[in-house]
Amino acid sequence: MPKKKRFKLKLSKKDRKKLASIAIPLSAGLFGLMIGVVSTKYLINRQNPTNLIWSADNSVKIPRDLSKFLATKKDCKAFRGPNSPDGIGLWGVYQVSKDQFAKIAYGCSWNLSSYIMAVEQNGKWELIKPTDYFAPFKNGVDQSQGALPNCSIVEKYNIPSDIEPFCINSDGSVLSNSRK
Repeated sequence: MPKKKRFKLKLSKKDRKKLASIAIPLSAGLFGLMIGVVSTKYLINRQNPTNLIWSADNSVKIPRDLSKFLATKKDCKAFRGPNSPDGIGLWGVYQVSKDQFAKIAYGCSWNLSSYIMAVEQNGKWELIKPTDYFAPFKNGVDQSQGALPNCSIVEKYNIPSDIEPFCINSDGSVLSNSRK
């Protein structure tokens, strides 16, 4: 069998220097272009935060599963109306009890509007709407906005006294919460 002839490229020293003077900047340019494309793709795909979650002070330890639950909330998606930029959910955890109950100030973008209670049942967190949780003020300016929880809700969820020491009964009387 005849041997195959190999083509050898023979460059003079002058031609090799000229090739190197072109190849090195070209390689550096291609490398920079690749880094730019990858960085741009990363920045485009990076999501802005939809929720900010923090503890009110160093004594409040937010359970990891509560933090994950709050991070998935999309309550502020249309904060300023349709076709507006998404708002950012704000969740300031003020008090946690037994890693099952959390009192939270919440709002959208720049406004913490109210408190909400988070309760874990059967391994899942849920938020109790303030209109259901808080007893309404009688003879108040806004009777739908209460400050103390309904005793029926405290009983239903077995909320301990260290997080809610008092509640309001259906007749408007204030009761001490004795649950531990």
